[in-house]
Amino acid sequence: MPSSNARQIHLLSDASEVLDSNHQLQTLRDKGIVAYKNAVLYVAEAYAADAGVASFEVYCKRHRIKINKELVSVEVINRINSTFVKTDSDSKNSQAKQTFHEITTAAVSANASDIHIIIKGKSTTIKYRVNGDLMVMASSSLTREDGELLCSAIYTSLTDAADTTYTPSQQQDGRVPSKELHSSIREKVSGIRIATTPIQGDHGDVGSLMALRLLYDTGIGTLDDLGYKPEQIATIENMTRHSTGINIVVGPTGSGKSTTLKTVLTQLERDYDGRIHILTIEDPPEQTMPGINQIPVTNVDSAEDRSKAFNAVVRGSMRLDPDCIMIGEVRDAATAMLALNASMTGHRVWTTLHANTALGAIPRLATLDVDLALLTEPSIFRGVFSQRLVKQLCPHCRIPYQKAGEYPVLSQYLQRSGLAERMKAIVKGHSENIFFKGEGCDYCDNSNPGTKGRTVVVEIFENTYGNKTMDLMLEKKWPQARAAWLESGGTTMMMHAIEKIQQGILDPRAVEDVLDPIYVEKV
Repeated sequence: MPSSNARQIHLLSDASEVLDSNHQLQTLRDKGIVAYKNAVLYVAEAYAADAGVASFEVYCKRHRIKINKELVSVEVINRINSTFVKTDSDSKNSQAKQTFHEITTAAVSANASDIHIIIKGKSTTIKYRVNGDLMVMASSSLTREDGELLCSAIYTSLTDAADTTYTPSQQQDGRVPSKELHSSIREKVSGIRIATTPIQGDHGDVGSLMALRLLYDTGIGTLDDLGYKPEQIATIENMTRHSTGINIVVGPTGSGKSTTLKTVLTQLERDYDGRIHILTIEDPPEQTMPGINQIPVTNVDSAEDRSKAFNAVVRGSMRLDPDCIMIGEVRDAATAMLALNASMTGHRVWTTLHANTALGAIPRLATLDVDLALLTEPSIFRGVFSQRLVKQLCPHCRIPYQKAGEYPVLSQYLQRSGLAERMKAIVKGHSENIFFKGEGCDYCDNSNPGTKGRTVVVEIFENTYGNKTMDLMLEKKWPQARAAWLESGGTTMMMHAIEKIQQGILDPRAVEDVLDPIYVEKV
């Protein structure tokens, strides 16, 4: 697990940045003893044996920072230092950037998906989200002033946002491109998406929150790797084979929609061996997709301008001869209609939508003024799938269901929460295969003892001709439509999660953290 004091992380691959912000070096500079320029440490001849200089050389050797040392006159020292003197503001800004690199490097080391910088009262708290859970990191090392300077430096100096002024009292968005990240993480992270907002402090004061989403450049996997069942994979493959129609992936932020889309589209690119033109329109691109042309929508002033720019790019993409278009997100009525129009004019379309369930995407589209009659046509609307990510059990230290009584904390929780009663319906015939999270071992994720990565739980609705579910949807009979889907063999995310509980893959508590209290669907 990374150190709780992010300031102690030395970024040794960029020696000049470390040296420029090193307090010991600055002290020697201020006294006119040394100067530093282009990896050369100039030392005044009169101070060749100075204890401070010797101590600094030991520091560099210990941390493997290579420097070349030259003895020169005091006049040369003063001339170099006067040329490279920084204002107090520049020095603080440089330190803030250094802190940013330390924090992001530690976050990547912990496989964090997000970083939260929370400024309240007189202090700044930094949290990392790892496998869905937030944990406090480096909270004791930053004051409020440190945090405000850090957020300002990130937004004004590192992002590609059009607005170059950081305003804590307003909501702002931006993106840190790969070139601004520390060299040690550039191969893993293609950029960082940033959103800021003012928040109220614990005592009525005004604070601020900056959320940073790390955009990992993940490898190319398969749906099976993500945790999809063979029959689910077959359904999705069938959806990709059609040359027209819109396919939608739904789920909240952090549910793995982007990774699933990357997996689907890269497989489509491989299947056609580059014979079709796949185009993505994203705000901004989150993951690199080999062989696929990705159009970024960035550098706009406001949410309204962003929406206009995004929709303008979608319209313009029709002139770029695409066969398949991935629209990053349907966020408003205009985008929804552009996506549907693309699907009606001979294109495969893939997109995402914020909705709770697969079928829930349809009433969600209705709120965006989409004509539901269009969705009943399978050549226009192919289908939708919803997913969540749930932490997997570490197979080496998981606790068998039969031994839960030997663990007082677990046993008490099962009774107090009512989970023991809810589980009765799923335990029968599977008790030997059901497990709970263990206390940790050498094989676990360091940040989440007892777990090993995450897996998806999924539900898919594929639209077909003569579909009773869609007929009921058209009449806005949502409960009846859901019942018809289940009767036809539909499988909910809860059903998929229960299967994985019964296979010893998921802890029932982790399922309830992500979905609803466990229940068995009556079909």
